[in-house]
This record gives sequence, C-alpha cells and structure tokens, in this order.
Amino acid sequence: MKNQLSNNKEITILFGGDFYCKNIPKIDKKVIEIFNQADYSMVNLEAPILNNKSQFNKRLKSGPSIYQKEEIIEILKQLKIQHVGGANNHIMDFGIKGIQSTTSALDKNNIFYAGFGINPEKIRSPLVLKNTKIQILCLGEEEFGASKKNSPGHYSVYGEEVLDQIKHLKSSDKFIIIFAHGGGEEIPLPSSYIRDRFQQFIDNGADLVLGHHPHVPQGYERYKDKLIFYSLGNFIHSSYNESIGILLKVVIFNSKVKSFEIIPIKTRRHMIDIGNYSELDDYINLSNKILQNNLLRESVLQEQAEYMFTSYYRYYLKNIFSFKRSLKSLLKRCAGIGKMFGELESNFLLLLLLRNKSHREFIETALKIRTKEIKDLRSNVSEDYFRELINYINKFIGKS
Repeated sequence: MKNQLSNNKEITILFGGDFYCKNIPKIDKKVIEIFNQADYSMVNLEAPILNNKSQFNKRLKSGPSIYQKEEIIEILKQLKIQHVGGANNHIMDFGIKGIQSTTSALDKNNIFYAGFGINPEKIRSPLVLKNTKIQILCLGEEEFGASKKNSPGHYSVYGEEVLDQIKHLKSSDKFIIIFAHGGGEEIPLPSSYIRDRFQQFIDNGADLVLGHHPHVPQGYERYKDKLIFYSLGNFIHSSYNESIGILLKVVIFNSKVKSFEIIPIKTRRHMIDIGNYSELDDYINLSNKILQNNLLRESVLQEQAEYMFTSYYRYYLKNIFSFKRSLKSLLKRCAGIGKMFGELESNFLLLLLLRNKSHREFIETALKIRTKEIKDLRSNVSEDYFRELINYINKFIGKS
C-alpha cells in the first residue's frame, strides 16, 4: 500500500462482490496482480467465519444457513484485501456467537470491517480508509438479521437514519461510498426500490454507490454525475460451480471518481480467473440501455416480475398456503422434523417475502398485471430484451 495517501493524490480502490468460500480456491496470477495494483481493496463477506461449526447453533430463518472457516482469511491475505463489508442476509446465520467468531477472526488478522456486529454504534459506523477522506457505509436489505435499535446484526438499507448519516459525513467533507447488499437474485435489473434508494443516497451526498447480492452483474448508470453500480455479482461463492462477477477498479482524485475499469472475474470449480470481457460487455451494455430508457425499463421490469413470479414466487406461495404440499416438501428436506417446524418454516418464508421490499415489489407487480390493476407494458421488444439478458445469465452461472 502507498504511504500517506491524501486528497491530492490518486487513490485506487478495487471492489469485488459476494465472498463465500467453503474451500481454498486456486487464484490465477493475473488476479493477484490486479489486487496488488490497488491501494485498497474490499469485498462483501457473505457468511460468518466459524472455527468449529459444532459449537454454533443456526439462527431460525427461511433459506440456507451458510458459514466459512477461518482458513478463508488466507485468501484475503493473499489478495491483500484488508477491508470487508458484512451487511447482508447471511452474516447472522449463526446468531450472536457467529458474529463474535467472525469479528474475532477479522480483528486477529487486522482486517477492517463494517456494517455488522454486536455494538449498535459499531454496526452503523463507516469503514474509514486510512490517510484519506474516504468513508464507506455498508448496508443490507432486510430479510433476516437486520439490527434493530440496540440489537446485534447488520445495518439496514431501509433506515432513514442512513440519509442523515450521509448528510453528516458530507458536511464533514468526506468522500462517501455506499456498499449495499440487496435486490433480487440471478436477474438482470435492480428492483425499482433499489434503484430509487441508491439514487436517494446520491441525492443526500453519497459520491459512489455499489451494490451486490444478485450473484450476477447488473448494469450501471450516472445519476447527477455520480456512478451507481447495481450489482458487482459474485467474487467467489461456493453455492455456484461457475459464476461471473465484476472487479471494479476505481481511481479517486480530488474527491471525484477520475476513472473506473470493469474487470470480469470468473470462478470455475474453485479456480478464480479473469473472465471473458466481450461477452460481459454485451450484457452490461444491454442492461445500461434499458436503464437509460424509462418506458423500456418499466416494460422489461414487468417481464422480470412475471418471470420471477412464475419461476419462484408462485411455488413459494403455494407451499405456504397449501400445508400438505409444504409439509411434504419440508419433510424431505428436514428428515421428518415434523408439523410444527413445517408451519414455522412457512411463516418465516412469508415474513421474508412481505418484509423484503424488492421481493414484495416483484410479487405485487406480477399480480397487478394479472388483475389488470396496472397497464401491461410488455411487448415483443421487452420480451426479446429480457430473454437475451436471462440467456446471458444462464451462461454465466452454474449451481453447485
């Protein structure tokens, strides 16, 4: 790292997306060189760090509970990643003890973190990049594990105090980066809520907004001459045999983004390498074209909502409200835990769908189209665009 970085010197920061690693991957030399060129680098720590899983209990929630071992610290060290965000839907998967284990491992290895913890003040404190005016707020859309007032967990993207905090930091002449986890998974466009919220961060003083959680890259745009990247995709995620994401290299000079570079990062069977730029570029350019045209964006968002409702939400809702089907499915998954757990699981899933603003938006949009409450804007053009984007995504990812 360069010494005594200041506001009148160029500062290079490298951002990666979701980091969840069950095994130590092999990292190509080109990837290591890219990280070595940065003054600072940062990823989203997608799961807690547990030394001995048998000592920890899963937190009750809907969806998988994931964790990673302390050996993943060696990957961070190899890439000289000294900063991580942890405001996401998995960081509380093993409760308070899981948080304590994670922060202990990071503290012991001098890795700075933000957006989660036990202490409410620490949870909401930004990451401060040493010898700079740059401060990074880490936020996560709510599913399970969001901190409420004095409770542990992660910093919620929903809270109005976030906007006051951004204003305060801006009044102190800080360069503010938002590093936020939210939106729908494995889809090309951000929800309207996420787009509006990210723009709201800019309205209140943020200088750069970066998203993650969808597990695939999404488009980016300039808003009031500030950059918003809606999803960096995966850096490495062990739920996928194969995935692609973005390494975003940002050069900051005189409190402005002087330049940026998109670097495709490819993971295949525990190998991290540089991806195919031309294919990713076509996908990103099409996503950006849609974002820049409001009518086109609304029509493709409707295509996306209908796709998600048909592919996911309809099945989820049937299981929630058809107890026999739900119980049958749950018994297969849970090896006969029984009726009470089936009901509880259904309640957790319904709570997730109602509480998460992106999920709720997609469901509402699909239902409003079907009941003719809103005008159906879909056309052959929007269908073709959405299908093209989904085809790209299906090429990018392969589930474990």
